[in-house]
Amino acid sequence: MDDDGNLGFDRRGHSVRIGTVAAPRLAVALALMLAALVMGAAAPAEGASDALCGQASDLVRDADPGAALTLIDKREQALDEATGTDAPAVCPGIARQARYQQVKADAAVKAAKGHLKDAKEAGEKAANTDDPTKKRAAESEQKVALAAAQASLDEAKGLDAKDAEYVRLSTETTKAEDFQESWDSFVSDWLEPLGVPLGVALAIALGWLVLGRILVQAYATRVPLLNGRLSPGLLIAGALCALASGLLFTLLVPSSDAGPDRWWSYIAVAVLGAVAAVALAIGLAIRLRVTIEAMSTSETKDMPSAARIVAILRKLGADAPRGVEVPVGTDVNVLADAVTKVAPKGWVSSVVDALSAVLGFTPWKVVIDRTAGGTAVLITRNGRTVDSAIVRADILGPDSPSASPDVLVASFILMTLADNYRNRAGFEGLLGSTSWKSIAYVASTQGAIAPPAATAPSEVRRMLAAAALLEDNPFARIALYEDLYRNRDEPEIAEGYARWLHKEAMNDLYDSGAGLATRARLLCACISVTLNVLGTRPADGVARKRLKEAFVQIDEVLLKVGRQPGTFDQIYGRMTVLKMAKDAALARASALQQGEPTIWDGDQEEKIGGVALTALGQRAYNTMCDLASRDAGLTRAVTLYEVVCADPQNRAWSLVDPSLEKLRHDGRMWTFVAKGNDLLGAAPFAVHAPALREVGLTSVAAIARTSAEGLAGLIATTQERADRLVDLAILLDTLPPELAGRSVDVLAVLVEWGATTLALLSANGDKVGPALREIPGFRRADAHHAAAEAWMTTNGVPALV
Repeated sequence: MDDDGNLGFDRRGHSVRIGTVAAPRLAVALALMLAALVMGAAAPAEGASDALCGQASDLVRDADPGAALTLIDKREQALDEATGTDAPAVCPGIARQARYQQVKADAAVKAAKGHLKDAKEAGEKAANTDDPTKKRAAESEQKVALAAAQASLDEAKGLDAKDAEYVRLSTETTKAEDFQESWDSFVSDWLEPLGVPLGVALAIALGWLVLGRILVQAYATRVPLLNGRLSPGLLIAGALCALASGLLFTLLVPSSDAGPDRWWSYIAVAVLGAVAAVALAIGLAIRLRVTIEAMSTSETKDMPSAARIVAILRKLGADAPRGVEVPVGTDVNVLADAVTKVAPKGWVSSVVDALSAVLGFTPWKVVIDRTAGGTAVLITRNGRTVDSAIVRADILGPDSPSASPDVLVASFILMTLADNYRNRAGFEGLLGSTSWKSIAYVASTQGAIAPPAATAPSEVRRMLAAAALLEDNPFARIALYEDLYRNRDEPEIAEGYARWLHKEAMNDLYDSGAGLATRARLLCACISVTLNVLGTRPADGVARKRLKEAFVQIDEVLLKVGRQPGTFDQIYGRMTVLKMAKDAALARASALQQGEPTIWDGDQEEKIGGVALTALGQRAYNTMCDLASRDAGLTRAVTLYEVVCADPQNRAWSLVDPSLEKLRHDGRMWTFVAKGNDLLGAAPFAVHAPALREVGLTSVAAIARTSAEGLAGLIATTQERADRLVDLAILLDTLPPELAGRSVDVLAVLVEWGATTLALLSANGDKVGPALREIPGFRRADAHHAAAEAWMTTNGVPALV
């Protein structure tokens, strides 16, 4: 920087000082130098371009326009890179000439190929004729075509001689050209002549398809359908017949004369079309395709889970048989090919619904709607309502066990589909079951289908018992027996269960088809339980005989069916272990006892039969009443009571049923009744039940020991209500143990008559006494009559006269 603040740089980049006077001179010098450099650079570039253009011109004259264009392109690319911009075109006139020659050469080659094709056809014509005149004419035509081809090829070579393709094309064609020639021939020889007739044929075929779609409605809602698995074959056959009818009309009818042949042609077209329409109608009507759509009538409610229902429906009707000893779900697998799907949402759903309605390729539609009263399910087929239901967890009533609502919906869909196919074709795995509620109750206890399934043993038993009472289907029956007896240690119960399993396995229901999987399960369970029996009674001849028979029978089933995924594969894996256990058990029995097998006597058979509950089913209540009327059958009636009276209506009626008078004398019956006695579920305790459970006051004794002031603070209630609850608890706590199981009924009577304290009970004993004596269990003929009378007289109620 100089004194005036000027700073300069030398050519190496170092700073130098520049005076103020020298600055104008230096600027002029720099400008002159730059001009010289530009002129010097431009001159060689221009000279170089002239030389390149001359070279390119020579290449064009030598019939090599491709090389000329390559040379020019390289120079233009180099100039673009040097200047950083798009440089002006190099030798534009020569480039245009080169491209023009290439185009003319391509046209000449194409013309040569055409002449060669004509020459080939003329040569074939000459070779295939015996007429000398025609032969000479064809040969002459061939020579002319060859000469024209050679002339065109020479013209092409003169324009673009170094292109190897032209030389090759002069002798033979490429594969691509052969394919193009073949395609052109196919189009000209076949497609173009058939264009209009084929269009007419397709239009006729489409008409038969539309007629078939209309005929679908001929299937009434209540008419059982054919097997849905026949649908693909019928649809393919119908489409082929429709197309054949159209082609026959376009090809045969025009060629027929006006005589009988034309009428036969019309009849053939009509018959084929009618067959096509009927086949398509049947195929569309029986097609097993389901769309499930979820909706909600309230914006505040969650949408019902269509995807979850689809998943459960697949487990119930698409999977291979599962479960080694007890069936998991049903053994139906027809829905594996049904492509059950959830309908999309939004405008896509509208389009899909419209197409489905027009084409009919998805005849079944399920709409589920969450309402305040439960889940509404509407099932339609081709737009017609087939069935509907309102599904809620307590489907059997407020006191019934709660099944999974989604499982109930899926079971309802499955059974509705099954009922609409003739002889339940494809749904044989249901084994004759007719109650969708029963199927759903069993499935609701199985974690593989309805996670989280019911886990409390008492609730599982209630659900299985309810399922068995709804319908005596194999799934409910087998699952209930397994729950009741599989883990019992008593030899008599184990033996009775094993006998029931073996007898059930021989049921005609399991002779073939889908029933074989259930027979295999029952025999597998029978073998396992019988081995347990022989573990405690190794010399039992009945058990040994049954064990041998079961092994022979299960081998027959496995031999007939073979190894399959699911149940059969699992049983195959277990058989090795079971055979080893069988050999050990029989060897131990032989070592302990020789000779004839021991047969159980009649009394033991009766006891086993009572435990096995062989009469369980829709007639179970009547069977229980019949047993209860006989002293010898009372024990069996008591055992059956717990299962039968899981149904709340049966339980309520059993407490007043005259035919069960003997049973009500048995205290064991009241033990079962007491299991449903929930004091916190009755007024006035029910209002405060959540608060009482939260602080651990769940029994009468616990509440009776709590002061009214303390109770009011614990459950946040008024002093007056706390006093009433404590007084009632103190009064009910005086009930003896055998009456405690009826405390809810006692409480109802005391509240109704205002006898809510010991003093009030004594003061109103003459009014309260008759009502208390009407409580089931307290009546003169009931088991707890004496205990009830003693309690009442102790608390001031006048005794019976």
